[in-house]
Amino acid sequence: MRKVFQRLRALIYKETVQILRDRRTLSLLFLLPPLNFSFCLCCLSYREPPSHCVGGSEQDVSSREFTQALTNSSYFDFKLELQNEQQVIDAIDAGL
Repeated sequence: MRKVFQRLRALIYKETVQILRDRRTLSLLFLLPPLNFSFCLCCLSYREPPSHCVGGSEQDVSSREFTQALTNSSYFDFKLELQNEQQVIDAIDAGL
């Protein structure tokens, strides 16, 4: 059991020396975690996508439940409900 810890300690020492000698690996070691953390914060704080209207030709129960589930998720805020294809085309042309 003691030899296992000696080998592990030697391996950790060897890898530490290798990381400290290689500048690229050392820079990745210190640069990637803050970048990853800031990216996660940016993604978590994003709540409202640019789509503000929902449209569809089918008005059955499942499509209404799906639309309601999207509205309840707090990621989508639909201000306009479109009924037919022409309304969808007009909304796209208007930039909604």
